[in-house]
Amino acid sequence: MYAIVRDVEELVIAGLSSRRPGRPPVDQPHSIMDARQQLSELREENRNLSLERDESICREEFLKLRLKWSQIETAELRGEPYDEKTGVLQKKQIKKKEKEETVAMIAHLQTRFGDLPLRRIYEAGCHSRSQLYEWHKGASLDRKTRLPKALDEAVIESTARIVAYFPHFGGVKGQAFLLYHGMGLIGQKAYDGIKKKVKRVLSQEVRGRKDVPGACEPYEHIQPHGIGQIWAEDFTELVVDHARFKLALLIDVFSQYILGWSVGRRATEGLVAVPVKQALAANDGRPPEKFLLQDNGTQYVSESHSRLLKAHEIVSRNIPACTPQYNGSVECGGKELKNIFYNVWEHRQRNDTDKEKTVDERVQRAVAETVYLLNFQIPRPALGGVTPADVQIGLQVQRQREIAQYREQQAARKMFRPLSRPFWDVIKGGVQAELMSTKELLTKLAFFGMRPLRRIAKINQEVWGN
Repeated sequence: MYAIVRDVEELVIAGLSSRRPGRPPVDQPHSIMDARQQLSELREENRNLSLERDESICREEFLKLRLKWSQIETAELRGEPYDEKTGVLQKKQIKKKEKEETVAMIAHLQTRFGDLPLRRIYEAGCHSRSQLYEWHKGASLDRKTRLPKALDEAVIESTARIVAYFPHFGGVKGQAFLLYHGMGLIGQKAYDGIKKKVKRVLSQEVRGRKDVPGACEPYEHIQPHGIGQIWAEDFTELVVDHARFKLALLIDVFSQYILGWSVGRRATEGLVAVPVKQALAANDGRPPEKFLLQDNGTQYVSESHSRLLKAHEIVSRNIPACTPQYNGSVECGGKELKNIFYNVWEHRQRNDTDKEKTVDERVQRAVAETVYLLNFQIPRPALGGVTPADVQIGLQVQRQREIAQYREQQAARKMFRPLSRPFWDVIKGGVQAELMSTKELLTKLAFFGMRPLRRIAKINQEVWGN
């Protein structure tokens, strides 16, 4: 037994004595040179991390400063006084203060982070590097004063003449014009300076003239307080079957009732005269109590239209130029008529109502149906939920009472029959989209997006097959 133990002991000692050292870990140096190299790399990495940290702190300081002065600028724009410590207070020369504090911040950061290069501090700032450099070195920058160049008298006079003849020329174009025609050489900045003086000469001359027209008087917007007080007329455009039609309208501003209309290929004086005659016939020959509102279109300011209005003792009033909002009643009425018209047109096309008629006749019939719907079938919330015809005839109060009573009856209902079909099938049954043509589908889908009338006009400009 002892012999066996001794033999094992000898084998273990022999095995241990024959072992060699293994590979050192990767992160440990193999020699003194490797250790020094690793120490140098660690120092450089530590320095870079320190610089990045310092740069982050610089960026944070600049952002705080930028935010503060942005708040001050916002307060100044709003007219609110602002103070750096107490809050809102009147503060002047904000840009100058911002510049001074930014320069002080750069000096402070240079002192605080001595190892951080100046360019890294500039990069951390919210301003451009050139702006920060200009602010920081502004006191020491040596700028040479540039004296204005002497100009020949003939060149000055020629330049002034060119500016007066072509006031829209800038320095580049004016300089090129003078050079091209051999009238002298002038700098762009000098040209702009002469241009300012020419403006001053022209302004002085205008102030000395006696025939300068006066300023336009403010337009007084008068609203009607009853039926038949103010009429308004205008025309709009319809696009169907690759053709354009002009539609003239005349409405009662108070009731929104369409008193007259006419449609044609061209907006002529005869086209706009038809609605006036229809309105007089509908009003028993009586003109509006106050006036007829119209824009400055050539058809409305023509002599023939003026003679027609004077013959029937109609006082006309024109809105200011380029202000259609003053004639908003008929403008909105025309837009609503077009919204209804395109749906009526497609519905009549689907049913082949006017299959044997010409395009002009079909448009006439579609507009007539549209006017009927607007006057007698479609209520207006602005009129209390009744139609323009109810207001025009004098049935507004009676119809409002009937509608209020019907609403109460419907609101009192509590029991409803359960749906016999799925909800989606009920919706599809009401729409009946499968019966519509592709053009009608696109027309109706246009009203679910932005600017539907423009989309519909584009659709109707296309050539569609049968």
